[in-house]
Amino acid sequence: MKKNNQNTEFAEPNPESILNKRYRVQDICGRGATGIVLSCIDLSSNREVAVKKFFKDKMSKKLEERISEETKLILKSEYLAKAESLFIEKGYYHLVMPFIQGENLRNIITINNIISEVNAVYYSLCLTKAAGAFHAIGMICTDIKPENTMINLEGKAILIDLTCFEYIGSSSQISLGTKPYAAPEFFLKETLSASTDIYSIGVLLFEMLIGNEKFINTSNSWELCLRRGIKPDISDIKKSFPEAWSIIDRAIEVNPKRRYKDAKSLFDDLLNYYRAIGGLPALQEKKAILQCLPGHELLLKQGKYVFGREILSTSNFYISEKHFETDFDGNSNLLIRDLDSSNSTRVNGQKIGKQWTKLDNNDIIQAANLSIKVRII
Repeated sequence: MKKNNQNTEFAEPNPESILNKRYRVQDICGRGATGIVLSCIDLSSNREVAVKKFFKDKMSKKLEERISEETKLILKSEYLAKAESLFIEKGYYHLVMPFIQGENLRNIITINNIISEVNAVYYSLCLTKAAGAFHAIGMICTDIKPENTMINLEGKAILIDLTCFEYIGSSSQISLGTKPYAAPEFFLKETLSASTDIYSIGVLLFEMLIGNEKFINTSNSWELCLRRGIKPDISDIKKSFPEAWSIIDRAIEVNPKRRYKDAKSLFDDLLNYYRAIGGLPALQEKKAILQCLPGHELLLKQGKYVFGREILSTSNFYISEKHFETDFDGNSNLLIRDLDSSNSTRVNGQKIGKQWTKLDNNDIIQAANLSIKVRII
């Protein structure tokens, strides 16, 4: 067996070896700071999956917690490759993830040097959607960069390797980010916010437009600028891409309060820019609909909304004045929680409480004796 020079104990699995009596190793498809990623066949379903095997000497209690938590996150987005399951074998942690057919963005940037304007903005839109799915549940990705982005066969940018997420409103517990994509609050040990991820997307968009070679030279001085409280110079693209320059300039503000406040505001500006440069078709927004009674459908708006008797059924007194609340991110993430209703809220027959519960297409909500079908289209 080969020895990995980052970890004297680490043995790379041989092709055709079986992990956890279930996953047959095909090849090593990636190496990172905390482990290697293997392409495997899930023998129970004959499906190709990715399995990340973590280095023992990179593990910590916090990282173990994050690895365990990732499989339980109540988020779902076509722009995220969230871990499906976890197993521990011979003391090594393994995360099972969807296998993304396509090319790593780092390879594309390295080979092509410059990404076309329309593709660069489109990839940024996809990553903004991915970040927004995290923000909707009070978390941030922290490590958005080319190495953690796959471009699938449909041309969508998919964010992978999600283990280093952090909580909005806290200081970093595990992630240090990756220079120069890491926002200054990482090394200043300041509070993290949704704008922490927005900073990374701004840097990545700048890299794709200016080209790999120029970006390397420019980014060498970024940390020094940030430690002095000075915004790095991105004027090289101002003449060629004025719209992109204005978006990036706001996204990479040193002071988080001067950046875009959330993923939605960045997405709106990027989408207008994308349409202006002929980027069609644009990303399709999802619609969430609650089918209450025959002929009575409620189209959910993005954000939080409270439902009760006045909206659901004025004649049904089993329904409380404030029965349940929804939270929709405009993509695939629709959450629900009960509001201390008198006769409870159930999802597919299971009673829910004040904690947010993820809803999927065709789920059935029961508010007291009223059945409501969920449609996400």
